[in-house]
Amino acid sequence: MYGVSPAYFFSSFGPGFRPSDILDALPGLRGLGYESFQPEAFRAEAAEAWTGGDSERIAARARDLGLSVGPFVAHWLGAGFSTAESLGRRGLPEGTDRALEIAAALGGASVFAVPLPALALSRQGGPARGADSAIGPIRAGLRGALIEKLGRLAEAVRKAGFRPALELLPGNALGGGAEFRGLLSVPGFGDLGLVLDTGHFHAMGEEVPVLPESLGGAIAATHLCDNDGIENLSLAPGAGTIPFRPLLAALAASGYPGGLDIEIVCPPGDVAREYRKALDTLRSLDPSDPAREGPAAEAAERRGGMNTREPGARTLERSPA
Repeated sequence: MYGVSPAYFFSSFGPGFRPSDILDALPGLRGLGYESFQPEAFRAEAAEAWTGGDSERIAARARDLGLSVGPFVAHWLGAGFSTAESLGRRGLPEGTDRALEIAAALGGASVFAVPLPALALSRQGGPARGADSAIGPIRAGLRGALIEKLGRLAEAVRKAGFRPALELLPGNALGGGAEFRGLLSVPGFGDLGLVLDTGHFHAMGEEVPVLPESLGGAIAATHLCDNDGIENLSLAPGAGTIPFRPLLAALAASGYPGGLDIEIVCPPGDVAREYRKALDTLRSLDPSDPAREGPAAEAAERRGGMNTREPGARTLERSPA
């Protein structure tokens, strides 16, 4: 199943997008050929204004259009893991109960995901940059607080009927693939899921196609985007240097049951074109897609296999999630 990450709504309406924007965008999304979407409240103020009725209307519109509701991404809860001070505050990240209410009213979603953002290493909010080794000692010092806070969050998410999942951004308090695998062995985290954001892992210097095998069944959702392995951008698959053909084959071989959800951050006027082209590219490279043969697929495969960068691609916004 091909779907979109919340970046579709972020690109269409900006970071302040609201439930009404998601509702209005669904027919166009279906018209592009997508089958599912990941709902999200990007900012806390949008979540505070999000009612149960909003969730029900989104769910009803999705049913009418034949769209599936994918994992819910509670982006703003990541603030609870962004500084030493926030990690040290006992209890759940502020707004967790509200986020779980929103997700429950949407229905359909089985995964509740929270991004772990880059650590702010100073009171001025300067983000962690550079090699992970540079913040290794800081991570070590925060590990106890991180495990406790994540444990409380995971327990609350399970009680609400969802599978807890994390999305790892470069410079986050946990680390990358190896650290996530280590977390799975900690009591209380065996069922923890991972949102495989290919752009984030590529920018962290990881070999993206090997992650499905090394992570086993931990991958709970995908954000399929591309970049040059240096800047944490969310470009269309094929516009950077990630080898998507072996990645998609590895996902299929791992038994991953979820959707292939595309993530592109681009100007609003480019959304339809970029997401339509990205879907064609992904279909041409997906070994499980029965529609991958033919002239249109061959043209899309050439675009996706050459790792081309369109003019102006580097001016796109950094990934919001």
